[in-house]
Formats: sequence, structure tokens, C-alpha cells
Amino acid sequence: MQVKGISEAGLLSVLEPYFGPNPQTLTGVGDDCAVLQTSDSRFVISTDMMAAGYDWRDEWSSPYQVGERIAAQNLADIAAMGARPVSFLLSLAMPDTTEVEWVKELFAGIHKRCSKAGVAIVGGDLGSAPLVVLSATVTGDLEGRSPVERTGAKNGDLIALAGTQGRSYCGLDLCYGGYPHPTDWDRLPRATRELAAECVSIFKAARPPLEAGIQAADAGASSMMDLSDGLVKDLRRICLASGVKANLFVEELNFYRAPLEELAVFLGKDTLDWVLSGGEDHGMLATFPPTVQIPESFRVIGEIIENETFGKNAEDLVLLGGAPAPMRADWDHFRA
Repeated sequence: MQVKGISEAGLLSVLEPYFGPNPQTLTGVGDDCAVLQTSDSRFVISTDMMAAGYDWRDEWSSPYQVGERIAAQNLADIAAMGARPVSFLLSLAMPDTTEVEWVKELFAGIHKRCSKAGVAIVGGDLGSAPLVVLSATVTGDLEGRSPVERTGAKNGDLIALAGTQGRSYCGLDLCYGGYPHPTDWDRLPRATRELAAECVSIFKAARPPLEAGIQAADAGASSMMDLSDGLVKDLRRICLASGVKANLFVEELNFYRAPLEELAVFLGKDTLDWVLSGGEDHGMLATFPPTVQIPESFRVIGEIIENETFGKNAEDLVLLGGAPAPMRADWDHFRA
């Protein structure tokens, strides 16, 4: 059945199993607004959009994976502030020919990631459009912590990363190379098939280490953000906000590069490019004063250094082994 064959109320009734309260929800789906309670007088909020054909391809990703993806990337934003995700709202616009089953699978993917994180789907909106467009809004509870912003990195701080890095970009290149599905992986070298499956899975729906964000905040992280647009680009954002520079350790980045080497050779790619420029692993990138105990979920990959000239160019701000770190032209929604 297509959505044009069912009313908006009928579609909502089909999706009802995915709406559920959590301890922070006083009023959920069914009223003009959701009503939430938090343990802090402050809360954090983030929003993000995805559009079919631009942010995912239906021939590569199932609706379930699309749901997991939009949930994961929004939950990661909340965790990167040192907050615990609480509520999720989704606005969905789509052609009237969209299959009801597609919408159900989308919400099933969202529900999986949200329920695992203790997050309730508390509302949203439905509408008609020429293509499928998703807009998610997520709130989080600071639970008495101060938010960990991008502005606090200081000279001498250690740069650390929790989660994977470069694997989503590797998964993207595998999809472009003709290996987007399990049936395609049999054509890959046997030794790389399991890793290829993991990389493609992370590309389609990242696995952000949500608890690591809270651990970093509790440990005294001076700045933090999730890695959505690439290590160099996102680290540059911290440097710009904090008025500092960063130097990445070559040998520590080899930890992320080495497992991907065989796949890079097979695809004719460069693991350094994957690790430095690859986005959408949604790991937690944080800086820590040298006096604090860094959580075990993080790996030190560099250090913050003084920005004597207050330069604002990317090549001035992020170094790799003391030399300017290479950074490819990044994704921009409005670049021709």
C-alpha cells in the first residue's frame, strides 16, 4: 500500500508501536507538543536534515538503515556536548506514492537506535513533497554537567578520539566501487570481506560511541565535537573556536590506517585520505588537559599547540607531524 491510500491518521496508527515514553517524557505523541522533564535547568537541542538522492541512495541503503543513520548522527551531536540524549522528533515529507512499508521500516531503524540509547520518539510531522526529506530534532539532558563546547581547547591539551575513523569513507568508496551489498563482497579478497562489511555498514549507519561523550565530559574534557565532516576539518573548527593550533601524531593515526591498508590497495585509495578527510564515523573528538585521566574509550592522537599568529587558514591550524595536514575539498551542499 502507498501512503496516498491511507490517511495521515491511518499512517500514524501504523507507526504507533515506535512511539513510546521514557522517564523524561511527561506528554508524548498525541498532543500539540511533547512535554519533557530534565534533571537540569538546561538542555541541549540539535537538528539535522537528510534528502533522498543527496544524503543516501535507495539502491544502496534500506529504509531501516536510513532510519538508523539519521538517528545515529543526531544522537552523536547530543553526546558530543556531554549530554544524555532524551527525545527524538522526526518531520517526514514524501511523495504520495511512497510505500507504507518503507515508512514503517524507516521508523523501525530510528526506534532501534533510539531505544538502545534510552531515547523516546515524542513527535514530528508528516507532509507531501516530490522527494523524501527527513528532518530530525533531538534533545539531551546535561544532568548537571557543563556543556563541553568547541571553545575550551588550550595550549598543551591532548587531542583524543573515541570510536572508528576512516571506515565510513572506506565504506563509501566500496559502494562507489560496486560493493554496496553482502552479495557483492564475495568478489572481494577473502581477507578483507569482514572488514569491508563493517565499513559499508558504518557508512550506511554510523555507530557513534554515545557513552564516550558523557565519559569525556565527566573526566574534564576542555572541548569536544563529533566527527561528521572529517578529522582535519572538524579539528580545524575546534582550533578556530578556541584560538589554537593542533598537531596530529603520525604514528597514532597509523592505528586507524593499518587495518584498512589491504582494502585501500584493492580500491586504489589512500588510507591517510580516509582517516584525515573521512567523515560520518561520528566518533567523539575531544581535547583534555594533561592533568586529567583520559577515559579508556579514547585514544590520544595529537596535541594542542599555541597559535602565535592567530592564523585562520586550514593549513595554518592543523598539522600532521609538524607539517600542514592535507585536506581534500570537503562536501558542501551548495557547491556546484
